[in-house]
Amino acid sequence: SFIAVFAAAYGISSTLRLVGEESAMRADLILSTPTGRMRWALSHLVMAVLGTGILMLASGLSIGLAHAVESGDRSVFGADLLAAVVRLPAVWVLVGASLALYGLSRRAAPIAWAVLVATFLASEIGPLLDLPRWVRDLSPFTHVPTLPGGEVTVAPLLVMLAIASALVAAGLLTLRRRDLAVG
Repeated sequence: SFIAVFAAAYGISSTLRLVGEESAMRADLILSTPTGRMRWALSHLVMAVLGTGILMLASGLSIGLAHAVESGDRSVFGADLLAAVVRLPAVWVLVGASLALYGLSRRAAPIAWAVLVATFLASEIGPLLDLPRWVRDLSPFTHVPTLPGGEVTVAPLLVMLAIASALVAAGLLTLRRRDLAVG
């Protein structure tokens, strides 16, 4: 689960490169070509989504392989790989939130880092501090099936994918309507 938080940090960082492009006025140069705002933003989003997928897949493969070699049990490989992959929808919710915040305003975009910290604290530290369940449920990581060893439930994963998609759509729509910074 800690690796998923690091992957989410990568995804947020990749998405928020849009802020740097806009602040440095490189976005003006790109958008003065036939490239539209949606295509420009989606290029960063694709890198964030694919990058987090690769990170989680690589971590699942590495952990699974190391665990299988150490234990001598090949069956743990698949379980560890699945444990990494099922965390992707939660990571993508945070990537979507970062795009939604950027779509609102480039000044709102850094709030994505506070969202990451809050979700980490709610899901990982919340049980230790005996926080109320509703506070812990604010984190998408809380809704990931407990693997390995638990049972895969598809419903929460589909809900998180829907939330991530809605956040991406909201971010793209608001970005399309707002003015980009000049200078």
